[in-house]
Amino acid sequence: MIVKDVGLLIHRKMYMDAIKSSQRFWKKSANKDINNIRNIAVTLIGLFISFVLIAGCAYPLKVAIERRRSLAVMWITFCDIKGNLCFVLNHICQIPCIAFVISGLLAYDGLMYSLMASAYYELEKIKYEFIELRIDAADECKEEEVMRQIGILVERHNCVLG
Repeated sequence: MIVKDVGLLIHRKMYMDAIKSSQRFWKKSANKDINNIRNIAVTLIGLFISFVLIAGCAYPLKVAIERRRSLAVMWITFCDIKGNLCFVLNHICQIPCIAFVISGLLAYDGLMYSLMASAYYELEKIKYEFIELRIDAADECKEEEVMRQIGILVERHNCVLG
């Protein structure tokens, strides 16, 4: 978790630039297949968030399900957990720890999944733009415009992969 914190702090400008660049360059596509890719990605990220939250809520309930004195997370206790007070205090202390781990999972892994989905979405849009590019060999005045559009798409492709 600490490695993720440090990595995010070191590269936060790069992540922000990638997100802002993506928002500036593209508007919502008219192509239904590309919009379906975006919708599937949003659904999958929503499922990821739901599963992590459900698991996070269920983990402290492990004690009630097992019906024995065991802590949700194994750690060193300085008292005997067979005693009611010690068990309750340890269990209560574990809840913020579990919440911290869950927030880290949602923040970092959710960010990475979102960036990967965004990159895939952008690459699909670039592919679609190349397919839709009309190159007419007979019209030389359009050739300059086509080359400019190709340059923009190649630059965007490099930005996505970079």
